[in-house]
Amino acid sequence: MCKKFPFPPRDGEVIAIWHLTQGFARKGHGVIVAALNTRKHFSDPYQLPDAWKQTARFYAVETDTRIRPATVLRSMLWTSSLQVERFYSRRFLDLLRHLVREHPFDIIQLEGSYLLPYVKELRRHSSAKMVLRSHNVEHQIWERQATSEPRRWRRKLLQHLARQLRRHELKYLNVCDALVPISQDDAAAYRAMGCRLPMHVCEVGVEVPFQPPPLPETPRLFFIGSLDWSPNSAGLEFFLREHWPGIRARFPQLTFHIAGRNSPDWLRNLGGEGVVFHGEVEDARSFMAGGSILIVPVSGASGIRVKIAEALALGRVVVSTPAGALGLPRVSDNPVLIADGQNDFLSVLSDLLQSPERLQQIAARGHAFAKERLDAERLSEQLLLFYKSLLA
Repeated sequence: MCKKFPFPPRDGEVIAIWHLTQGFARKGHGVIVAALNTRKHFSDPYQLPDAWKQTARFYAVETDTRIRPATVLRSMLWTSSLQVERFYSRRFLDLLRHLVREHPFDIIQLEGSYLLPYVKELRRHSSAKMVLRSHNVEHQIWERQATSEPRRWRRKLLQHLARQLRRHELKYLNVCDALVPISQDDAAAYRAMGCRLPMHVCEVGVEVPFQPPPLPETPRLFFIGSLDWSPNSAGLEFFLREHWPGIRARFPQLTFHIAGRNSPDWLRNLGGEGVVFHGEVEDARSFMAGGSILIVPVSGASGIRVKIAEALALGRVVVSTPAGALGLPRVSDNPVLIADGQNDFLSVLSDLLQSPERLQQIAARGHAFAKERLDAERLSEQLLLFYKSLLA
């Protein structure tokens, strides 16, 4: 079950869903994907490539999740979560009822906590094990955004939305049969909230090439991500205002390439010299392969940044804020470089750009790390073993 149709594979959530779908199918399991098809992320199901159709059966229900003024007012007065209510559709519920009556599922995997209100009705029609695949601890994202929001009215709104989401996550904390968080950090957060479910951490898996493409001769920075997601746009705004001018002054030939859909005009206007906006790119991996260093400037996030995993798999160096690197395995060989102070982006980048040998060395470490810990096929195999233990 997905809250948006998982095609095309251009954002982190969709990529994570697709790799697990592939992994399950390759092991001989039948997979059915039921998704809300929202106006914001609309995708024509009839345009699915044959490879996808051969991997799983896909169903979609068109849904309007736009936020209207009356809905915002009601949300401010009530305790229910505006963010969650948007994804409850009676037409989608009808589709789910039909599917569970027609198919004796062993596992029903819910991609995100916004889908938890459907569980009660699904249990009336299916004996399948219900598993929450949590991509984020949702309320934490809004809490961190509120902390970094300078405008008082917007900070109050974000705090209100965070409280609503926390109440929602606590209400449904133990309604499933198991929890599959995307990181050890998220697993710890769920346990602290009182989760008693069997748990298996499954990071985002990516395809790791045997040999990554070579780094470009002229180093360049890059960012890729949905620019209508506020942690991304807010992080980029801070980086472009506070860090890029000093970096550009130190390295006048350096360029910063930004890719992502729905870039707001105000963000484009911040660009300045050396900043190139590409908009939404057709091939994210080719775009990343053309860069040297991925910049991850987000300050409010949870889960794991899929683009970090993809960049490491391609042998690209990653420089991130502490929040951006949350969710990666906490191990001594973690190759992500952390910039956590006013001048640290400049100091970290200076160290890399003044030493091509160090840049190459860390890029190689990143590829080895991805091959060992973030390979999609290996992670899906481990998740299947966990599911078999649930069904035993």
